[in-house]
Amino acid sequence: MSWAKLLTLGLLVSAPFATASPVTASSSLQGDVSDQGFANPVVYFTFMGKSTNVNGTVWRAFWVFDLPSGLAPVTEATFVVQPSGYFGDGAQHTVVFTDFLLSPSLLSASYTAGDATGQSIFADLGAGAVYGQLNVVPSDARVDCSTPSCTVQPGHTLSLKLNSAGLSAINAKLGASFVIGGYVSTTSPNLVGDSDGVQLGTYFNHSIAELQLQSVPEPGTASLFVLAGLAAFARQRFRRRSPGSQAALGAAPGHDQRDVVVLRGSGGKARQRLQ
Repeated sequence: MSWAKLLTLGLLVSAPFATASPVTASSSLQGDVSDQGFANPVVYFTFMGKSTNVNGTVWRAFWVFDLPSGLAPVTEATFVVQPSGYFGDGAQHTVVFTDFLLSPSLLSASYTAGDATGQSIFADLGAGAVYGQLNVVPSDARVDCSTPSCTVQPGHTLSLKLNSAGLSAINAKLGASFVIGGYVSTTSPNLVGDSDGVQLGTYFNHSIAELQLQSVPEPGTASLFVLAGLAAFARQRFRRRSPGSQAALGAAPGHDQRDVVVLRGSGGKARQRLQ
């Protein structure tokens, strides 16, 4: 078998294990929390920014994903989300996405303003490792409230590839709940209405946020045996083609090579004859 055929066979064996189909996880829970600790995850609000609301003046949001188990290490993760509302008269808002270090179970409860647990959640949503950031402009949102008219429009879907910190956190949470926190790091010169920020990933009581995961599965046991056999075959061919191995093989009794006999002629010159 030629080296080209050997390489082709190896590629055919290993190709099915090179990539796996992407796995999509939709947000199972989302919500926002104020600096005063107010939270009501039953209502589909994921507002991030400033507000004159009586329950808080600064808000941060979260999205919870139930990751499947049995995946190989995830090599790429994309957070897909659509802004549903843009508030404030600034040109854009920068949304920073972070890790959440507290227990995800805390996010399913409601908290009143002044609650210590709610305030801890708010603090944690802005203190974890950063997974990346998105710049959101008014035209990205389904409702553009950069002016008092609040124009309704189609909006855009935005995608963020999580960085190495995000991938590490996802791989540590496979088969469990994984949380992405978010906050706005920019401010507008003026509020529009009572708000300055972004409503991200929810619209009319349904979630429009998902996590797309790409992984490379481990080869199965059968493929490992095949690849090991190919490696042994390649090693044997290399040894047979090397000069030292050829000499050793030629000297071996009964080997399928013709012996060389040197005869002396009358002229004293050496002649060779193959038996």
